[in-house]
Amino acid sequence: MKLIQRHGYIEFLRRNRERSIIKVVSGIRRCGKSTLFRLFKDELLAEGVKPEQIISINFEELEYEPLREYHALYQYILNQMQPNQMNYIFLDEIDAYKGDVEGEGDPVNLAIKRTSTFNRRKIFMVSTPTIQSVSRIEYEYEQSDQRHYMVPCP
Repeated sequence: MKLIQRHGYIEFLRRNRERSIIKVVSGIRRCGKSTLFRLFKDELLAEGVKPEQIISINFEELEYEPLREYHALYQYILNQMQPNQMNYIFLDEIDAYKGDVEGEGDPVNLAIKRTSTFNRRKIFMVSTPTIQSVSRIEYEYEQSDQRHYMVPCP
């Protein structure tokens, strides 16, 4: 299957790649958010990033269902992290993940905070927003500089 190149979006991710912020991509269902991440991961690989430096989790895929438990998610990410190398963490459909872990808080944010000892990591999140004021992607957007970047469909 040939993917439609999204040059404007890829350029935006490229420009902000080295910034120590979480990159948040949000949009309606089936608009190409996951495809955008796939294109960007392909670009990283073409530039010489090793596959083991890319950690990619889609919370809607059955193979990642065991990672819905916070400790399993944290351990998975920790085990995949490459010491002394840049790590690229792609978290897809984060709103599909349950919102609280035994009263400890958001499991995705807990895992991210606990991997913060790895200063050589870049985090990319994508999701379709779900319930307002409960949506994880909405929260991440609110914590960002709230920049909007629109590229019209080709």
